Amino acid sequence: MISDRCCEFLSAEYGKRALRKFNKYKADLEDTIRFISARYRDLSPEYYLDIGAGDGTWTLEISRGIGARNIDFLEPSAEACEEFKKKSCKDFMGHVSIFPQRFEDFQADRRYGFISAIHSWYYISPNELAKLYGLLEHGAKASIFMDSKSDVIKRIQNICEKHLGEASNNLEDITGFLDKSGIRYDVLVGERVNEKVDGLIHEGDFTDKTRNIISLVSWTRWRDVPKAAKDEVLDMLLTSDRASVRRYIEIVKK
Repeated sequence: MISDRCCEFLSAEYGKRALRKFNKYKADLEDTIRFISARYRDLSPEYYLDIGAGDGTWTLEISRGIGARNIDFLEPSAEACEEFKKKSCKDFMGHVSIFPQRFEDFQADRRYGFISAIHSWYYISPNELAKLYGLLEHGAKASIFMDSKSDVIKRIQNICEKHLGEASNNLEDITGFLDKSGIRYDVLVGERVNEKVDGLIHEGDFTDKTRNIISLVSWTRWRDVPKAAKDEVLDMLLTSDRASVRRYIEIVKK
């Protein structure tokens, strides 16, 4: 479940700034919109559900790319939902339903032709994947985009969480549950997998980019991140590779 620390951070102005910067860094390593739009361009689902959708910028781009006729928008931040409401009124012609709640509390009276969860299943229990599967129409697909445990940004996150008493999932946690449950899935690779993440260290110390990443993945202002966490992250970056290891999990409803 998404933590109170995360919600408080993203509601604050400094958290919003950190997220905007972080999304730019991520864009250097992944092109989620292009990947999903290309793979599912002929899908044209009647209903598209986006889980943990943030401010909805990606939601609208994906909906156009896959030809979705209606959107169900699920995001626990009421403020982000308000932002999406304004955007969708201007930029989407179909029907939009907005749900300011966690996926764990979400109940739907319809099934979906496509579901996406982009960097949102870190804080949703793998057990909830059974509910996601049940929300799909027969023959429909879901795309879950996550970092592997060996991804450098995920390793930064894990170190910070250890010192802050938090925990989050990685791709292997999700595929492990799917294997046990017998749900069919494929692990897909984007165009820029295993590329080195540049600009994290300069002259033996963090760059502004890295400080922002640490703040965002720990949901903590830089000045409040424990020194022990900073020291451990710095040592890890200086002594190991900095590869980006991200995957798309595609679930198909049979």
